[in-house]
Amino acid sequence: MSARVRYWVDVSCFLSFLSSAISGFALWFARGDGYGRGHRLGFDYALSGIDRGFWLFIHDWSSIVIVVTLAIHLSFNWRWIVRMTREAFRRDTQQE
Repeated sequence: MSARVRYWVDVSCFLSFLSSAISGFALWFARGDGYGRGHRLGFDYALSGIDRGFWLFIHDWSSIVIVVTLAIHLSFNWRWIVRMTREAFRRDTQQE
């Protein structure tokens, strides 16, 4: 696989993680159940002019993109993962 494709898979995975983390914190701080951080900090259902439904949409879809791009990333690097795992668990016969 070309380095350019690998690069864009990694970039999309990172950006998806970033948007999932930001939206997760926004949902965490803007909890609308009357209990918890959102209530104590004075936030309502909206944070930065964006309602809770949109934050949920961003959070859900960016999390799905993370899973897909991570699966692609792992499939690109599967041989390396197997090789390093075998090497890590191989008995060192020289020390015995």
